[in-house]
Amino acid sequence: MSSYRRVLIITAGLLLTVTVYALLFNNTAVDFGESDETLDVKIVDFRTVSMIIETDKGEYALGDSVYATIYIVNPTSEEVAIKPIISYTIDANSGYEPNKTSMGVFKSYPPDSLINIPANGKTQLDKETLKPTYPGPFTIECLGVKKTVNVTGARWEKLNEDKLILVIEPAIYNEVYIGYILELDVLIVNECPYDVKLGHPAQASIWEEPIGNQTTIYWDLIDTVITIPANSSYKLTSIDPGKLTDKTIYFKIGDSTASYRLYREG
Repeated sequence: MSSYRRVLIITAGLLLTVTVYALLFNNTAVDFGESDETLDVKIVDFRTVSMIIETDKGEYALGDSVYATIYIVNPTSEEVAIKPIISYTIDANSGYEPNKTSMGVFKSYPPDSLINIPANGKTQLDKETLKPTYPGPFTIECLGVKKTVNVTGARWEKLNEDKLILVIEPAIYNEVYIGYILELDVLIVNECPYDVKLGHPAQASIWEEPIGNQTTIYWDLIDTVITIPANSSYKLTSIDPGKLTDKTIYFKIGDSTASYRLYREG
């Protein structure tokens, strides 16, 4: 073997040894990520970099989409890299939503790849399109970082026995006969901590017991939308209680029924 070939082999061996030593013992690594460039960068962890969540707006109308971007932020003056985050969870929930919504994210990377973050910059980790279903605060959380935006508007609801309730209340009392009610109000009470809206009913049934006679009320307001602010009520109609006697008046819309008992004192 010639001296020239021996020199080439020795030189190649030395270069290989130096490269392996640098990868194993120096705090640098080669980026095998999605970039076409091959750069030596410092490998760090979340003691150096941090996470932020950014949204396209700070306030949304109910029904709008929220575009949320999750970034890895590098506050240092030199480019750094971290090992890939293979899996994580994104929570996106309205403050008044009864059930928490979570979605798992799983990503695959080429072997030995890294995520590079430029000096004093940020690198996108994920971008999601989210749809709030309730008005009020809407919070996005990922890897311990939170971002809260506000959602305005009223949520569509139906009459129920939980938080959107049909009730009958006394409205006008007789000034002469104590306890004698001249008029009753039929109310839709919104006990939700947010504004609601519902379509105006087309009809309702009224009857008395033990008398039993029934009357049907019709409204030509099918396309009318009723909006009720949080923790307030809407007057639907009034009822004449009739003669002063012991009885119970019932008012029914769909599956919701309200009642009020009238009785003679003494």
